[in-house]
Amino acid sequence: MNNKDLVSIERILSILNELHILTKGKDEEYFYEKEEMIVLIKLIEELDENIDKIDCSLKEKYDEVDWDMVKKDKYIDDVFGTSMKLGDAWEIANKAHEVLYNSVFNILNSELESYYHKECLKQKKVFNNE
Repeated sequence: MNNKDLVSIERILSILNELHILTKGKDEEYFYEKEEMIVLIKLIEELDENIDKIDCSLKEKYDEVDWDMVKKDKYIDDVFGTSMKLGDAWEIANKAHEVLYNSVFNILNSELESYYHKECLKQKKVFNNE
């Protein structure tokens, strides 16, 4: 995992938490005619952008993760040229935390553990003059 992936994964986790907090205890109708609707849609678009930034090799390594669940091109209204509809945003926001959070968190832990293990081995070699 490179630094760019690390930044993206950390941001994905943060966005998923923001979506969870924003939608917790609220139904879809709450967001009609409210500024929170724009915030909800922008967070999902940012989530999609950060998922796109993750290197393909990392996505392939963890192919069990539904990386495409928030692809905004699936939700663009071609007729009106608008961004995603509130119903789509609501559906994604409610599923994203449940579906992605634990998987992405586990990836971060696994990759960091692997990185630190390699670094410890390097330090051991240096220490032992290998």
